[in-house]
Amino acid sequence: MAKWVRILLGTIMLTPLVSMAQDPSPLGITAGDREVKLFWQPTDIENVSHYELYRSVYNGYLRLDSEVTTFTDTGLDNGVTYYYALVAVDSDGNKWEIARGTPATPVDLPPSPPDGFKASGRDEEVRLRWSTLKSKDTVGYLLLRSLNEMPFTESTRPIITLDKMDSMYVDQRLVNGTVYTYNLISVDETGNRSEPASDIGVPLPVPEELTIRPADKTVHLAWSSNKQPNLSHYVLYRTNSVRESPEIQDFLARVDINDSTYTDTGLTNGLIYYYYLTLVDPHGYSNVNVEPVSAVPENLPPLAPSGLRVATAMRDATIEWIRNPEPDVIRYHLYRSMGSTGDMENGVPIAQADANDTTYTDPGLDAGTAYFYYLTAEDDSGQLSNRSKQVSISIRGKPHGDRSLIYFIFPAGYALLLFLGMPL
Repeated sequence: MAKWVRILLGTIMLTPLVSMAQDPSPLGITAGDREVKLFWQPTDIENVSHYELYRSVYNGYLRLDSEVTTFTDTGLDNGVTYYYALVAVDSDGNKWEIARGTPATPVDLPPSPPDGFKASGRDEEVRLRWSTLKSKDTVGYLLLRSLNEMPFTESTRPIITLDKMDSMYVDQRLVNGTVYTYNLISVDETGNRSEPASDIGVPLPVPEELTIRPADKTVHLAWSSNKQPNLSHYVLYRTNSVRESPEIQDFLARVDINDSTYTDTGLTNGLIYYYYLTLVDPHGYSNVNVEPVSAVPENLPPLAPSGLRVATAMRDATIEWIRNPEPDVIRYHLYRSMGSTGDMENGVPIAQADANDTTYTDPGLDAGTAYFYYLTAEDDSGQLSNRSKQVSISIRGKPHGDRSLIYFIFPAGYALLLFLGMPL
């Protein structure tokens, strides 16, 4: 059965009703900000063609348009009490009163928070999006930001005021590896603020088993390999004092997510250094609230050279080794001894090699002789390493002093002596 309402503006008086409804349906009312929402149940009166909804302020009524069982009366004044009456009209023009004198007072309510507020991190920026509000008295938004999950307070100032038609904002020039928290608040024309719509960067896990080993002007760091998915990389910070959390000027290095070591060089011996290692996700979120580890580089002597080996070609010996990792190594000293056992205590220096060298050739060796070699490394302060392991080689062939004597006896007492191995 179709039902409709005609719009008549102006003050009118109610016409006499034919009869009261036997089972009247109550008029439901919800007062809002400059509006009143009305709703009711369909009447069981037969042949109802439409409803008439009346509104008054103290005296008289206005005849207003209505949907079948609901209507929102807008553009009202907050704080003013309005009275509503609902009448059902049948096809013959008979009227039945559904409700009379139902009061409602619009109030100045704060706007609703924005819907769909989301944040996504990029390199040195965060992109924020939300759905614009349909509330007519919303005039704009306030965007608030805090660092490292610090709570918002009444003194937190917005970073920007946005127009009501805006639905996105890009926060730029941020610090990678820092957790940013955002609140978006709706504001109406009277200055009322909504509850915040927040999107918080979730703290990431902390790298486990971070160990540290100081060396000469160097610090070596190592940690357990990451086993969690959806993480991008590590960020390493270094400070000279303990801080609650590192800052942008403390950035040391970005480390690949598959790596688990880092060597910090060029340091000053005797100074204490603090290191903070954080995990970063693909959106740039990071947990910087990590405990630092500390180390003091020392002026230690170099490590003993390693990987020493020797090979021969003709009567030359070529000695090879692995270059030392210390940045302050300036040269190597090569020692040689001879004999059946190679007494390292009696080794004599035969050559010096540059810090970047890893080979040396010892030429013109004697056949049939065993040679023993070892290395030491020297740093720029004159400190020598321990000796490397000793390697040996024997030159093949007969020595010059190993000659065989052959006698040929001739008549008359003459003899010919030949020394094998002597040049003729």
